[in-house]
Amino acid sequence: MKAHSWLIYLFIALLLGGCAGKPVDEWTGYIEPEYQASDSLSNWEWVTARQQWEYEGKEWTPPHLPVGAASYEPKSIALHLKASNQLNTQAGEARTLVLKLIQMSSPAELDNYRSSSFRLADLMAADSTQLSGDFLRESSVILAPGETKSLALDRVKGASYLVVLAGYFQMTDDASVRLVSIPAVTGRTVSYVNKKRWWWPFAWRPFKGPVTSPAGDAARLKIWLEIGEERIDSLRARAF
Repeated sequence: MKAHSWLIYLFIALLLGGCAGKPVDEWTGYIEPEYQASDSLSNWEWVTARQQWEYEGKEWTPPHLPVGAASYEPKSIALHLKASNQLNTQAGEARTLVLKLIQMSSPAELDNYRSSSFRLADLMAADSTQLSGDFLRESSVILAPGETKSLALDRVKGASYLVVLAGYFQMTDDASVRLVSIPAVTGRTVSYVNKKRWWWPFAWRPFKGPVTSPAGDAARLKIWLEIGEERIDSLRARAF
């Protein structure tokens, strides 16, 4: 009798284990080497000329993300950097460039630096996390002429903006500064994956039902930057 009951329990466990699916987050922090015209994960594209996000989907729209509402999330800002062969040329020689990536709760304090080349140089030289409380975290990347790099940053709690600051020999707001807001999104791409066993006949059909995230999650970002000889040539971004 005990053996019979054990076999029944085993049958039920195998049935449930073979058929059950689980929600799996598709985000890995990976970014493609080139910007694509479309992306299956993203419904939002950054429009540099208007300094705002443009919605490309049809099913949902994001709520407003209040300042300070974003929570910490690892590897949620993925960047691909591509430097010109003539990067930061001085006296006919291309040189390395330091790029700062600064997370901010508000861009208001940044305006105190953008109007002056000297102030931008001061910001570049300073540890921005020791300045106003709006500066939450900075990361520095050294680029060599012709170099490409990919990296993923942890988004800190309260970060609503990302500032890109390029340390050219002659820094100006137009050449050296780019600002991207971090919006809130719903419908973050999470899907069911099948846990079937290949040898289990009752689990022949995979589970593909989508699971959406709650409203108001701070978006993950993919950002492609082309760093030119004397200026940031291009910034393209998608939000997830």
